[in-house]
Amino acid sequence: MTTKSDFQYSNKQREYFASSRFDVQNFVPIETSTILDVGMGEGNFLEALKKDRPEIEAWGIELEKQSFNKAKNKIDKALEGTIEDNLTNLPDNYFDCITFNDVIEHLVDPVQTLKSIKLKLKDDGVLIASIPNMRYIFNMKKIILDLIFKKDWRYYDSGIMDKTHLHFYTKLTMQELLSESGFELIKIEGTNSYTNWKLKFLNLITFNHFEDCQFVQFILVAKKS
Repeated sequence: MTTKSDFQYSNKQREYFASSRFDVQNFVPIETSTILDVGMGEGNFLEALKKDRPEIEAWGIELEKQSFNKAKNKIDKALEGTIEDNLTNLPDNYFDCITFNDVIEHLVDPVQTLKSIKLKLKDDGVLIASIPNMRYIFNMKKIILDLIFKKDWRYYDSGIMDKTHLHFYTKLTMQELLSESGFELIKIEGTNSYTNWKLKFLNLITFNHFEDCQFVQFILVAKKS
């Protein structure tokens, strides 16, 4: 039986599942020999990573059927379904790196999932997460204008108000999420940036208060605490 969530994902444009996320690849430690990508889409992120580093053993999990079928022959081990349903299929203390590329915001219970996935990391392994930024300037602009002037609060097929998003984060609450889940932040860096003179001036006169507003997403690297 197809659930509402399955229906929403299967009706997304195919580009949604096809990103190689080269910006995230740069954060995967050079010594990584085993990696798990949660929500791997069509597997292009792992495929691109293995082209540069063929020695890596790549695992991936994907819920959406069509994307899973495209990904399963690109990597070493593919698991179909949700991360929650596949936790028992993942070996403990096995992965050097686990990635969540714009996935955490879709999870029903991100804290519990991250606590569970921590058991699958080696003691010196790292978690890498790309998370959309609610305070990105164009996100705030659209949401505020719609809410105040149009009396509207609406979800869409893509973007920060994606119909499949269950949680929304700022740079601050991303860090709190990791801490609450038992991880220690190593690095956080904005990606896919936009700025103009207005934002630069606003940031200047507010002593860098709006620095985070120029980034579509933040990439976080963390270890077990």
